[in-house]
Amino acid sequence: AGAGAGARGGLLSAAQIKQFHEDGYVRVPGLLNEQEVSDFEMLYMRFLSKDIPVHPRDYGDMSQGVDTPQEKFNMINVMIPRYYYPPMQGNVLEQRCAALTQLLYGEGMCIDYDQILAKMPNKPNAVFPWHQDMGYWWDHPTIPKRTATFSLALSRAGPAEGCLRVVPGSHKDGARRHVPLDAAKTAASSKTKAMVLEMKEGDRIEHVPVERGDVTIHNEWIVHGSGGNTTHRWRHTYVLAFRDRAMVTFEREMGFKHSYADIEALHRLRQSKLNSTH
Repeated sequence: AGAGAGARGGLLSAAQIKQFHEDGYVRVPGLLNEQEVSDFEMLYMRFLSKDIPVHPRDYGDMSQGVDTPQEKFNMINVMIPRYYYPPMQGNVLEQRCAALTQLLYGEGMCIDYDQILAKMPNKPNAVFPWHQDMGYWWDHPTIPKRTATFSLALSRAGPAEGCLRVVPGSHKDGARRHVPLDAAKTAASSKTKAMVLEMKEGDRIEHVPVERGDVTIHNEWIVHGSGGNTTHRWRHTYVLAFRDRAMVTFEREMGFKHSYADIEALHRLRQSKLNSTH
């Protein structure tokens, strides 16, 4: 995991910046202090309790499928919460992540989407399969794909809670072939949106444990996933992704905003991925 001091105030060490570009990820300890995490957590929990409503297709267990009944959930995903509740935009987390993104990439980046990820206790099947984020997203031959995806830990997470796991340096290999996890179904009928890639012999897996208030940052090509939660504790995570502004503009032109309510846009995207040579 990433070494170095915390990044409060928008600072990253030279070693952390180097690790992000060489390994495809970095851990930043203590981006938010306890009071800041607690304040953010109150809003986060309002989404989980459905006090703040979202489209029904944007509240579910995305590892199983949008029509999975809640009593069978292994985890809860809430897609694009900042879209559904604009008052949360511009919060301290967004400000700090924007500053870190500028240190990593320079100008021209903006927020693409956010997501709540809550792994329920004693759910060993709360697994995100190995994937690259670009396996889920639109590609474009002339638009930079550069991405910084931040995952804020609202609770401590290690391997037992299903923390992030990565294959360091795998982003340098480029795209790997992804297929729907529910491979027996067609793109049109597949109920789960989860994709899985083929691992390579020699892939070195590293777990990235985090404490409350830490963030991890990963790029668009690193191979990553997470295991199930075998503990009696929830694993609470909030994801905020920055991408090249031109790519975000292109995504929106394609009708894609990372919402599972956009059924036609998702179908076009899935078809494009299945027809890809990767």
